[in-house]
Parts: sequence; structure tokens; C-alpha cells
Amino acid sequence: MKNSNLKKNVYLGQVISTNNYEIVYLPYSVGCLAAYAWQDEEVKSNYNPPKFIFKRERIEKALESIVEPAVLALSCSVWNFEYNKALAKAVKELYPSCLLVFGGHDLPPGDDLLKTEDYIDILVFGEGEKAFLNILKALAAGGSFKNIKGLIYRDQASKIISTPPAEVLDLSDCPSPYLNGMFDPLIENNPHLGFNATLETNRGCPYDCSFCDWCKSKEIRLFPLERVTEELEWIAKNKIEFCFVADANFGIAKRDPEVAKLAVKTKEHFGYPKIFSPTYSKTNFDTVFKAAQILFKGGMNRGVTIAYQSLNPAVLKNIGRENMTLETFSDLKERFVKAGIPIYTELILGLPGETYESFLRGMEKLMEAGQHHCMPVYMCQVFPQAPMAQKEYLEKHKIKTVKAPLHEMHYYADFSGVQEYYDIVIETETMPFNDWVQTNLFSACLKAFHHFGLLRCFAIYLNKEKGLRYLDFYKNLYEFLYDETSLVGEIIFGIKKQLEDCDQADWTYKNPEFGENGWYFDEGIFLELIKKYDLFWEEIIPFLKNFEIDEEIYGDLLAYQKVIIRRPSISLVEIELKYDLKNYFDMVYFGQDTILRRERNLIRINPEQTYNSLVEYAKHIAWYGMHRGASVATSDPKAVSVKYL
Repeated sequence: MKNSNLKKNVYLGQVISTNNYEIVYLPYSVGCLAAYAWQDEEVKSNYNPPKFIFKRERIEKALESIVEPAVLALSCSVWNFEYNKALAKAVKELYPSCLLVFGGHDLPPGDDLLKTEDYIDILVFGEGEKAFLNILKALAAGGSFKNIKGLIYRDQASKIISTPPAEVLDLSDCPSPYLNGMFDPLIENNPHLGFNATLETNRGCPYDCSFCDWCKSKEIRLFPLERVTEELEWIAKNKIEFCFVADANFGIAKRDPEVAKLAVKTKEHFGYPKIFSPTYSKTNFDTVFKAAQILFKGGMNRGVTIAYQSLNPAVLKNIGRENMTLETFSDLKERFVKAGIPIYTELILGLPGETYESFLRGMEKLMEAGQHHCMPVYMCQVFPQAPMAQKEYLEKHKIKTVKAPLHEMHYYADFSGVQEYYDIVIETETMPFNDWVQTNLFSACLKAFHHFGLLRCFAIYLNKEKGLRYLDFYKNLYEFLYDETSLVGEIIFGIKKQLEDCDQADWTYKNPEFGENGWYFDEGIFLELIKKYDLFWEEIIPFLKNFEIDEEIYGDLLAYQKVIIRRPSISLVEIELKYDLKNYFDMVYFGQDTILRRERNLIRINPEQTYNSLVEYAKHIAWYGMHRGASVATSDPKAVSVKYL
């Protein structure tokens, strides 16, 4: 049946893979395109209000909601690129005259996509608001796209044409998709859904990290504070719990603590949003601290990330990055610890110039600087528009990648019949594949035993009192455990087999006993050892006895180390000690010199919440609680008390 309305239909798609059909992200990126375009009278007179594709449904189901489209524009990210291609191809088969427009962060540069996917008409690069507006106007007028900047397109003669790059937008000209009503029908028509929101307070990034494709503009451009205030209120009034802040460096602007205050004030008044989740700046530490402290006290943020990526000077030069000094990190960490705010450091494994030894030494340096609670390690991913993806860069550093199936950590992604992929670095000139496997294995073990806390107390004690390097302790442990017949060895060799299988490239840890979702390898090791806690200690005690710790101290240390690890179904625990271990380790975490005092004390551990099933324990302790060190009971001051006898 033909549409009698003379105006044309426009569809904009931005989907994300999920197995939770009750909570979805509002399609902010394409919402910005729509808000910018539909402020134009010519667009409004030629096109119906835009319709959004935001749920990842099976292609045949998605097609049911697309009727006589004149334009389908899709925002491409690593989690939806294959889906976008499948949807676009299906739409083109049904509606050959529909103009198919692709844009977004993970759009491959150049014109190769137009050559391989002949159903796509236009590629948009850079900020797409102005380009999309002009595409709609040109289409309505029957004109050419040749004067629209930032495009690669196929003309009527199938010739591929590139136009000059687009200019950077003046953000004062960009209306908000929240405030101009773009998402109101979407909210009203889906009362059964919960939504997450994306908020921008600025655009731009001054850094040139080779692995990143976040921003093309080095200039930091601020959205008006009045707009940010009104958007937060809109988010709150629509009872949206989670707000992701899409600034590349929250805290880089002096006003960002004020933005944090606005978020907290909005929550206090309306009850929403409950979580305000930014990516923090790598500099401007005073501003970052002030903003983080405001959000933490307001209950809106669980911790602060310091993204180091690598501590190897050669790597930092290769990736165009500068880090804060370790002295600065130690000072900053002390400030956060005193304020009770969790702080965690991120590293990337597989960057050019890194070696097995340099990566492990980088982890050790952070531990020496006081990072004992959380140190996420991510496999290096090559994004299509990042400098690292350029042929010259890949060849220079002899980078080899594998196209791995995308498996979202911490939930089992339902891809609705279309698998997504990402390119993972498995080898560089300085890190052969076998070293890459071993680095993954060792770092996973170190994080399981130290940052999840299983042997952290022994490592710290031996470092402070015996001068034993952290790396030597964990290398000795790794050598001791590297035996397929042991509990830990069996787990390690299973992970090793996974890592070596590049054909499957399924690099998530899975055990249905912990839930249907996937886990990072360190999380998997930790959860397996929690499941067989007593057997783990039977195997590990012979290793610990090799260090000839004073018998009384060893007895206390062993008892303390065992009891502070939170386990399923364990609530109230009391233990009497001869040494004041709780205060000793607290001082270490505060970055202060201390001595181990011999003083009888009774430690009482009584967590507010106990999880009886492995699934609930895994979710709340290994996942939700990872950044605040929830696996160790002493990370929560309210859960532990000490009585001196």
C-alpha cells in the first residue's frame, strides 16, 4: 500500500548488542543528526519526523517497522557494523531507491566499503550533523552531493567520488535531541523499556594516541552549561538510571566539578540519574579529583580510572602518548584513598614496542606505587579509523591481528543472528605470538592472586619486610603452579589452549556455574578458586612455606589472608591474631611507612550483604565490585572491626 503522505520517511539506526531486552540505550549519535537536520524548515517540509532503529532485533523483525524509506542512515560501531550491513542490504533489496548512508566511529576509512558493498550509497566521515542535513536537502531538491563536505559517495553513474573533509562544528548551533523532543515518541511508545542515556558536555581531545579513534578534533569545544543542566533534568524526569558521559576526558575543563555538582543536585531533586559514568582526563588531576569526589559522595560513581596503557617509554613514543609520573600517581592515589574513592589503573596488552618482560615490569611498577586493588588489562584492539590501523603503521611495527568474534564481557551477547567481530593484536615486532600468550596468562594470574586478593597479603609482607620484588614472588608462584595436574594448573592450561586457538579466537572465560555470561581470564581464575577454596589452599601452602617467614607471623598471616577473602554464603567471621595485621596493611594501602606490631586483637568481619549462590557472588563481587576491590572484605571499612585484647 502506497504512502499517501507526500513527505518522505527517514530512518536512523544505532543499535547495540545485548541480552537484556528491558534496558536499551537511547540512540544519541543519530539523535544528534536528527536534531540538527529537523531544525531546518526545508527538511521539515519534505520529510516526516525521523524514526529510530535502536533495538537489535532479527533482521526480518526490524524490516517490519521500516516502511517506504527514502533514507536509512546507520551509525557504525564495532558492536553493530555487521548488523548494519545486513540490515542495509535487506532494506535495499526491498526498497532499491532508498538512500543508504553509513557513518560513525568504526567506519573503515577510504572507499573500500563502497567497492565491496554495492548497496551502500554514501559514507560520512567526521561529525555528521551538517553533512546529514545537506544530504537530505540535496535529495529533496534532486541535486548532487558533490558540494557536501566529508563524504565518499557513489553517483548515478556508479562513479565513486570523495569530497573535502568537513569543518569542525560550532556546538552552539547543535540542538539537543533530548530537549527538542526527538526521543519523546520513542519513550512514550515503549513504556515497557528502561533506557540508558548518553551525555556530552564537550567534544574534542588534545591527545594523539595511535590506538584511539575517539576524536578527530584536538580543540576542546564546550556545550553550553545551560544545555547540560537541562539535559540532566530531562534524563531525570524520564527516570533514566544510567548516564554515560561521552566526553573523551572528563575533568579536562575547569568547569567539570560544576557539572558533577549539577548531576548530584539533579539526582537529589528527582532521584535520577542514579549513575553518572565519565571517562576521566589523563591530566588536570586537581579537577579530576574534585569532580570524582563530588560524584562519589553523591553516590553516582564507583571509582576513578587512571588509564596508563603502558609504562614502557618506547611504547609510549610509538603510540604518541605521555603518562603521569609514578610519583604523581602515588600522590594522587593517596588523595583518593584518604577520600575513600576507589582508583584503578588500565593497561593495554599488545601495544607496539612492548615485550613480555616490559609489560610485567609495568604491572610491578604500579604495584610498587600502591596499586593493589584493581588493574584491568585489555587486549589491544585495532579500530578502523585509529592511526594504528594504517598500513604503514602496521608494517612498521610488524603488527599481526586476528578477527575475533565479539563477545561482550559480563553478559552473553545476543547478536540477533548476525555475529560482530573486532581486530585483536596477537603479535608485534617485540612481542611474538608465544610471548603474547604467556603475557596474557601471567597477567591474568597476577591479577587473580594480587588484585582480587588471594595472595596479596603475602606478596606485600614479603616485599616490605624481606625486600622480595612483587614480580619475583609471582614468577615463582607461576612456575610452582604451571602443572596440568594441579587445580590452578588445569585452569591455566585451559586458558592457554583458548589463547592459542586463533581460529576460534574466543577469548572469554565461560563456566555456567558463574552465569551464562563471559568473564575476563583473571575473573575466571579467581571464581574457580573460590569454588574450591580449601583445595586451593592445600596446594598453595607448600609454596608459601618456602619463604621461611617467622612461625608466629606466618600463622597469623595465613589465617588473616584466608579470612579476608569474601566467599559465597560466608557472613560473620571472627579471628584472633597476635599481630596487628589489619592496621599494617591499611597503612600500606594509604602509602605510608609502617611496622608490624605484636598486639593481640580480635578481627570481626561482617559484610552488609552475603551472596549464597555462585552466580550472584560472581555478579556482585567479581563484576560489580571489581573496581572497589569487593573481593577483599577489608576494602569496606564498615564490614570490618578490630578489638584489641
